[in-house]
Amino acid sequence: MPTTAFVEYDKFIALNGLDLCRYMEVLLSRPETQVSPDVLKRISSELPTYDEYHVVYALTLGTTFSPETFARHLPAYLAHEQGSVWSCALRCLDQLPDKYITDALVGLVRDMQASYRAKAWIGEILVRLEERMLSNWREKRETPR
Repeated sequence: MPTTAFVEYDKFIALNGLDLCRYMEVLLSRPETQVSPDVLKRISSELPTYDEYHVVYALTLGTTFSPETFARHLPAYLAHEQGSVWSCALRCLDQLPDKYITDALVGLVRDMQASYRAKAWIGEILVRLEERMLSNWREKRETPR
């Protein structure tokens, strides 16, 4: 029987580069990994101060374990100068459960697309999110009550 693994904030923040990758990849590959609400809250509040590696893992952890909190952070990272960060934000948005794709979230992505027209991937994710939102709306309308 696998044992539960916990993300330790102090270790997460102390490691850098490949050491952080090794630590996080093991945790993210284990379905029994857990992250406490306190750790997620701290990561969310400190997210703007993180380097590239920490942002990638923070967004991944956040959208996996607390999508209701982290979804709103994702659009801002679509225009990040580091490809690893914007591609992580793109992947996280694309993998969000449907219930977190709200008018407000799509509006934030639309604002980013208007500000960064040269970044084609923002327009592409906007189209996918709008299609998912429309599809979800249609399903709700057609479902008998």
